[in-house]
Amino acid sequence: MKNNSTLAVIAAALVFSSILLIAAGAMSNASAQGACKDLVCHAYRFVRDFQTFIAAGLAMGAAWYAGKPVWLQLQNMYAQHDIMARDVIATRLAGIERRLETTNEKATSICNNVWRTIYGNMWDEESYDPDSINPLWADDVERDVRDLCRTLEEYQHSKSDTALIEANRDILIDSCEKLIDCLSSISAPARYGGDPFLTEEQESGLEPAAAQARIDLPERADSLEKANRLLTASTEREMTKIKLRIRTIDDSVLAGNDL
Repeated sequence: MKNNSTLAVIAAALVFSSILLIAAGAMSNASAQGACKDLVCHAYRFVRDFQTFIAAGLAMGAAWYAGKPVWLQLQNMYAQHDIMARDVIATRLAGIERRLETTNEKATSICNNVWRTIYGNMWDEESYDPDSINPLWADDVERDVRDLCRTLEEYQHSKSDTALIEANRDILIDSCEKLIDCLSSISAPARYGGDPFLTEEQESGLEPAAAQARIDLPERADSLEKANRLLTASTEREMTKIKLRIRTIDDSVLAGNDL
């Protein structure tokens, strides 16, 4: 701000000086009666005819000189504001990094567990046997996915991330909910079989639903993995923007200039 104000004053002074010089030249070249024949006369007429302009110029110079401490104070104030803003932004960045790390760790662990179970060490998609899925294993994984889903919803409620991150997190939450439904259907016959509160029709529908859920399991897990990758990529891009913002503030403070 100080530099901009100084440049403005200098520009105004140059314009003011140019006007005075042009006017002085025009007066000196005038052919009116009683034209001055010496320098003292010219100086007298110049001061007499342009005393208002001269006074304005002197006032402008005095104002610029008197305003220097104010500009320095404003510069310090803006620097302090930048430092405070940097702390807030840095704190927010740390929170985004922490939430991304937690999310990625949980989602990756779930997906790896599913892939190892359904494909084995060879990771051969053709080797998947839906009937090999243990309902108890599905119940355990379902709890892990529910834990991830609760964590993501807490992050959403905190409103501590950017709009893009929260939008992609919603996609991951939706993928979690679909995987939860799938895993719940797989374990349902073991959990609810023989339940006296189920009607005969409801109980008879458990096994067909579980069979279809076993078939859908790879697709549901793949959707969760892709949603997590999307969230990770978008979060990293947002973090890069925030880091550049912090870098801009640091450079500005070090240079002693405002943004």
